[in-house]
Amino acid sequence: MIPGLPGVRFWVWPRHVLSAFGRTVRLSRRDGDLMAVLLSDPRRYWKADDLVDYAYSDPDDEPEWGRDTVRTRLSRLRRTFLRHGLVLRIDSRHGPGGGCRLLGFSPVAARRRPVLPGLAPLPTTVPIRLRAAGSLRVPPAMLRAARRANRVPAQC
Repeated sequence: MIPGLPGVRFWVWPRHVLSAFGRTVRLSRRDGDLMAVLLSDPRRYWKADDLVDYAYSDPDDEPEWGRDTVRTRLSRLRRTFLRHGLVLRIDSRHGPGGGCRLLGFSPVAARRRPVLPGLAPLPTTVPIRLRAAGSLRVPPAMLRAARRANRVPAQC
C-alpha cells in the first residue's frame, strides 16, 4: 500500500506492475522507474530535472535523458493506463517551485457516445412487414422510438 493513495499497489520486482481499482497494469522498465519515483512521495512536486536524476540515473545507459523524455514518458503512461481502464491524474504547476505531482488514479467512467440526429442506426432485429408491392416497411412505432432516442441529449 502506498501512503496517501489507498487501494493502489506497486511492485517493482520481478516486473513493474501497478494495481488499482481491481485493474492490473504491467509497465516497461523505464515507465516503472518513473512511476516508482512519483509514488515514492505523492505529495511532492517533482521537477523534470529531478525526475531525470532519480528515475533515469542508471550508469549503464548510453544517452542522457532530458526534460522532453519526462514529458514523453508521462504522456505514454497516461495512454497506457487509459488502455487498461484507469485515469492517471497528475497535477502540474508552472513557475518557481513548480513541477508535477501524482494526484492518484481513478477508473475510466463509462461514456455514452453522442447520437447524431438522423444517423442513429435502427436495432438490428427490426420486425418488417411486406407491402403488396414487395417493398420493405419498418413499423411506425420503431421509427418513433428511433427519433425519440435522437432527441435526448447524450450524456458524456
